[in-house]
Amino acid sequence: MIINSINQVSVSGKADVYVEQGSKFIGFLKPVFTEDEVKTFLTSLKTNYPDSTHICYAYMLNPTNKIQKQKYSDDKEPTGTAGLPLLNQLKQKNIGNACLAVVRYFGGTLLGTAGLARAYANAGEKAIKTATLKQVEYSTVFEFEVEYNEVKKIEMFTKENNGKIIDSDYQEDVIFKIGFSNLDLKKLSDKLANELNRKLQIKVLSQRFC
Repeated sequence: MIINSINQVSVSGKADVYVEQGSKFIGFLKPVFTEDEVKTFLTSLKTNYPDSTHICYAYMLNPTNKIQKQKYSDDKEPTGTAGLPLLNQLKQKNIGNACLAVVRYFGGTLLGTAGLARAYANAGEKAIKTATLKQVEYSTVFEFEVEYNEVKKIEMFTKENNGKIIDSDYQEDVIFKIGFSNLDLKKLSDKLANELNRKLQIKVLSQRFC
């Protein structure tokens, strides 16, 4: 399955305490790009909520537009009642490179499997609603160098071709790193040659969501 765009978290989300029959649920949505970042995030939750009963989570990592890494944990809740509802929240809202976690404090009343799944899904959804998401495209990131008097043309060209300027380094000349979702190296080279009336040396740096 090819994924052309995902929703990435630009501002993390945290839900207010959600109470279900005495149990308290606190939801968190955090941008993560590697499994090490997931581990760091979960460790911070365990440190900040040491007396919690469960810390359940799901994450989706999107290193390429064909490969997805996904995992969830029920953290000793009944199988499928916690992590899976959280993973489904991420999938339904097409959120990638993110971890959705819920901290639970048990209130003494058993909720049943359906009640648990609903409670975790609600807490996760509340966390998502408090976050800021942005749609990003799977793009090829290029690097090239232009003269100062060409900068405005490059900025306009990037906008017209739905690109994203990732970095601009103003030295003797200006080195741009720009992602384009709809241009390969040849198309970009031809278009820029036509725009600037000269050929540029263009380097392909990576392919990623940006």
